[in-house]
Amino acid sequence: MSQEIINHLSELGRLTNNPKYYVDIADMLAVSPYSRYKDEAFNIYTQCMNSYDLFHKVITDSYIKNQIDHLLNHHSLQRKYIFNQAMTVIIPTMWKADERYFRFIMSNLDDTNLVSKVIIIDNNPEGRFKLAWETYSKVEIISDGVDRKVNPAWNYGISLTNTKYYLLLNDDCLIASNNILDAVNILENDPNVGLVNFHTKDIDPWMYYNSYSKPTIEYVNNVGNYLGGWCMCGITSEYKPIDERLLIFYGDNYIHHNVKKSGKRVVQLISGFVSHALSKTVCAENIYAKGYLGSEGIIYQEILNNEI
Repeated sequence: MSQEIINHLSELGRLTNNPKYYVDIADMLAVSPYSRYKDEAFNIYTQCMNSYDLFHKVITDSYIKNQIDHLLNHHSLQRKYIFNQAMTVIIPTMWKADERYFRFIMSNLDDTNLVSKVIIIDNNPEGRFKLAWETYSKVEIISDGVDRKVNPAWNYGISLTNTKYYLLLNDDCLIASNNILDAVNILENDPNVGLVNFHTKDIDPWMYYNSYSKPTIEYVNNVGNYLGGWCMCGITSEYKPIDERLLIFYGDNYIHHNVKKSGKRVVQLISGFVSHALSKTVCAENIYAKGYLGSEGIIYQEILNNEI
């Protein structure tokens, strides 16, 4: 093990904010004969890799592999088809995402038996896409001139929801019907699960809807820094409204935290995936430069501190 190489990789990780370099460090520590280095490798893996990548990573060291297997707590289910309208989908939007995504996702959600209603929270009425909205029988657009941002829009959408399950969906995400079905299967059949996230990729809509999920539902604990808050499926009656001071960020953290606090698992579906055209609205609106991330991070930490 070369400390010089580790220092070099660490500096690359700091300069580029790319977790790959830290994973490279963990790979070196994982072959060390000393358990203290293996524990450090395990910590790096779980902080810098998402559940899907961690589940599929080839790790030869049995000590680390057993720790990862225990952390992920992998489960499988046979898919059962459910035809009742048990799901409400909530989509806040500024209409900054790729319009093709809206066309694909509206058609797919409208045709999905599990979906009862699609609530679109219109935060920017002047920018609305000129789609043939009247053709979507399940779509309800909330457009009252109020920009509710993200987290208050989620709260408001949930307050209008009367189905057993909800799906909070970013406007730059595509989700196939089978993934919705699988999430409901997990929540129906595993009482220890309170929230389902999804493995994500960024691929063309045509390619996405021509991809196939595995015949068996597979899911693991959701770990790592990337929570997957752009697409979350949960139980409506167990939803705790997000603190009203959090407008854009940390709402997913808040939801994840409260599900775990209730004693339930937050899991990631890994037998299928969602296509996500990363952060289109955040970039278009220059949200990071406006300081929301930092200021709301302080508020979120205060919320956690007040629970102690």
